Amino acid sequence: NFLEAQLRGLGDVAKVLGVSEQQIRRLTKRFPYARARDMRTFLLSQKECRDLPLNEEPYASALTMAESLDGAPRYAKMHPCGLVLSGRPIHDLTPTFLSEKGYPTTHLDMDAVEAMGLVKMDILAQGGLSVMRDVSRMLAQRGVTIEIDPGRGCRVLNDDDVPGNGSLKLPENPWEDSRVWDMISAGGARAVHHIESPAMVNLCRMCQVRDIDGLVAIVSVIRPGAANEQKKLRFTRRYQKLEPTVYPHPSLESCLRSTFGLVVYEEHILQICESFAGLSPGRSDVLRRALNKGKEETIEAIRCEFFEQARGLGRSHESIRDVWTLVRGFNGYAFCKAHSTAYGVEAYQSAWLKCYFPMEFMAAVLTHGKGFIIHWFMCLSVTEWELTFCLRRFKHLGRVIRQSMRVKRVLRKQVAFVSPSARSRG
Repeated sequence: NFLEAQLRGLGDVAKVLGVSEQQIRRLTKRFPYARARDMRTFLLSQKECRDLPLNEEPYASALTMAESLDGAPRYAKMHPCGLVLSGRPIHDLTPTFLSEKGYPTTHLDMDAVEAMGLVKMDILAQGGLSVMRDVSRMLAQRGVTIEIDPGRGCRVLNDDDVPGNGSLKLPENPWEDSRVWDMISAGGARAVHHIESPAMVNLCRMCQVRDIDGLVAIVSVIRPGAANEQKKLRFTRRYQKLEPTVYPHPSLESCLRSTFGLVVYEEHILQICESFAGLSPGRSDVLRRALNKGKEETIEAIRCEFFEQARGLGRSHESIRDVWTLVRGFNGYAFCKAHSTAYGVEAYQSAWLKCYFPMEFMAAVLTHGKGFIIHWFMCLSVTEWELTFCLRRFKHLGRVIRQSMRVKRVLRKQVAFVSPSARSRG
């Protein structure tokens, strides 16, 4: 696929004009998520960006040139998980090049591949599942059998006495475990797959999330398409009943009830267009994809269809305008509900393992190199006895953790990473 210039083009142009990498980052880290061609409008609406020197040279010229480059190919790259399937030899249909990893890669982007009738599939590896698998195996070695089921959550099958953990009193409903929700809502989800980033940890804490449906929604709320225009803040307030849920039109209540009147999932675009304006599912999906890619011509064409068909259903001009504004605000990509549900369920199950079996969980996380924070800090985030367990158990990409066992306090333990090259030098 081709990485488009978009906002990255601003940094590229600024470098050409002699701006240092440090100065570029000082600017762009404060930019909102938007296309380069829309950046001037967005910057005027953001108080934290009004003092940026974008009207001074060379920044003014860089922004002007970046706007003209928006959407142009920046460079070709290999999609990390996209596979193209062809019934004929692939070279009969498309030229290929070798990626940096040595894989033959088509020169066509995803839209061209689809137009040619080829099948594109995304095959994803999931490190979080490997962590849960290894925790289950480590517990089995201690004589503890757990069940991890997408429909029934997690539970200990021989739960009378768990060696090393004492007696566990688990709730009947695995999705309503107060200990797990206390940990997530308090910001304790570090190393828990998909809700471990600083942004996700903070959002879980802001929402004080206490149920699986809320966690599923949060997984998509953090995406750019759902989080722009302060929708993230409105979601946190409505989730906690700090502000009322508002629907632009009664016909939208059925599809937006679970997300408090906000467009959170990608299929919300399809549901709104069908239920309110009577657009066909095919045209609604074309609009969704155009919103994801910022294709203004396509969006404008479907806007005309949306208004015309909505008027044919007797919708008022005010309600049509309000609903279109809601749809148009979905500017960027997000998850469909099925995708969010899969990640939300896995996140809760991982949090359950961290809550009840932190030693095995942290050892598995460290083994697979997962986590947003550096490994020694994750070791220090568990208790002293658990830290000893982690450091004895894991190897990660040829690096070995060694630590002193004599010091009583965790912060006094000496933890060192030893690389293969360092070991070869003695």
